[in-house]
Amino acid sequence: MIYIQEDYPVLEKKNRILANNNASMKLEIEKHVEKERQSEDLIKSLKDKLEKVKQELTNEKKKAEDLASNFEQVALTAVIKTRGELMIEYKEGKYNDWDVDGEIETYSAHMGLDVDSEGAEQFEDASVVNIKEAAAEIHDLGTTKDREGPHTNA
Repeated sequence: MIYIQEDYPVLEKKNRILANNNASMKLEIEKHVEKERQSEDLIKSLKDKLEKVKQELTNEKKKAEDLASNFEQVALTAVIKTRGELMIEYKEGKYNDWDVDGEIETYSAHMGLDVDSEGAEQFEDASVVNIKEAAAEIHDLGTTKDREGPHTNA
């Protein structure tokens, strides 16, 4: 007991120092806990934003696919309609001086196709066979009956 009584002031001083250190450490821990909570809230908020952006991206991709599909449909309709009208006008004799073989060669060169003269004949024969089918499609799509003159290339 004598030892404790003699060292009591020293021990009391050490105890106060440790208590102060403990209190300051608790404050630091509280600050870190608050920062961690804020960081978790920020992470959650950013994850929510990321999910929204992913959903928007998915929606935009879908819109782009729909737009591309619509574009292809419009282009295909225009090609079918124009080709059919041209074939009907050719069959009606509006293009007696039309160089079909030359046009096929031009078309082949433009499209990067390798069509020889025999292939051009096959191409022309296939076009003639499909005139009735094309005419039916054109009538379904609607024609430019109000046009009096023959079709002119732009």
